[in-house]
Amino acid sequence: MGKRWLERNMRNRIIIILLVVIIGIGLYYTMNKLTGRDNIDREFDLLKIDDVSIPEEEFQWFLQDEKAGTASYFYQKYGAEYTDQFWEAAYGDEVPIEVAKLRALERLLKVKIEQALAVDYRLLKGSSTADVAAAMEVAEKSSYGAANLEPFQEYMLFHQRLVLDVKQQYKMKAKAISEQELMEFYTENKEQLFTLPDDLLVKQISWISNEPDEERPIVQQLVEELQNGITVEQVLPKYQQLNALQIQEKQFGANESKDENSSSMEVMLKDEAYRLGLNEISDWIPVGNRNYVLICMKRNEGHVIDFSEVSLLIEDALLEEQYEQFIKEGTKRANVSIKETGWNSLEMH
Repeated sequence: MGKRWLERNMRNRIIIILLVVIIGIGLYYTMNKLTGRDNIDREFDLLKIDDVSIPEEEFQWFLQDEKAGTASYFYQKYGAEYTDQFWEAAYGDEVPIEVAKLRALERLLKVKIEQALAVDYRLLKGSSTADVAAAMEVAEKSSYGAANLEPFQEYMLFHQRLVLDVKQQYKMKAKAISEQELMEFYTENKEQLFTLPDDLLVKQISWISNEPDEERPIVQQLVEELQNGITVEQVLPKYQQLNALQIQEKQFGANESKDENSSSMEVMLKDEAYRLGLNEISDWIPVGNRNYVLICMKRNEGHVIDFSEVSLLIEDALLEEQYEQFIKEGTKRANVSIKETGWNSLEMH
């Protein structure tokens, strides 16, 4: 009797335990379905940076963005032509697809370290793909200029805006840079960074040249008259034999218009002007179908900007340098885990 009761009791206990296990398994998979966890586990199967899983889709954005740069690198270094076999072919000890993957990983790693810092500063809830996507969804697209962009462009534009806020927080929390450090930087760099260029006033003569030998004495006489103070309005009618003659007054230096001398031709002429001393005349400078001659009418030496005017700029530059070093060290410390099967199957589209 006791033995039969004991066997029946044991059977009942085993049945109860089995039911609990079955129900538990069922609840686990039900909850995974409801929360999307089963999809997430399959999606985040490529690599991890510290504790953050990276889905293949996110890495593919960075990988595909390396396409043009990697192709250009192999063309310049090896003369490699872009063919159907290009990505898997070996050039020296390098394979394009592997180089592209490492470049993409390097960029993604920096992005994730910056996003992790944004989490520390409570600018993001988390640095996972889902957390960043949620933050982008909440943010007004117009606030970071992301209207009508491709997903990766939108992602990077949001990130660039985020980094500006991260840098601001970093600089606010960073240890103040001493006056001595600021002054040392100023002293070491004032000639190169904080000296304004000389102020120049230049007469720029140009014309379409047809008969250089005949034109040379005419141009020489025109230059002398301008050097002697004859106005442009007075000399222009006298030298109409120079085809399409133009005489312009150009200012370079502190009073220079930002847009006035921005084209490549104007930059070249500006460089030529800075080679002239006071009252010196340039050689003929051929540009297209025109010849140019420059006369340096005035030249005032540029002055060194006072420390008090640039100390805040120096402090910001040094903090910017500290930030970049901090992020660089973060990428070195990061624990990167790669699932080899997924990594090895990546392709350039």
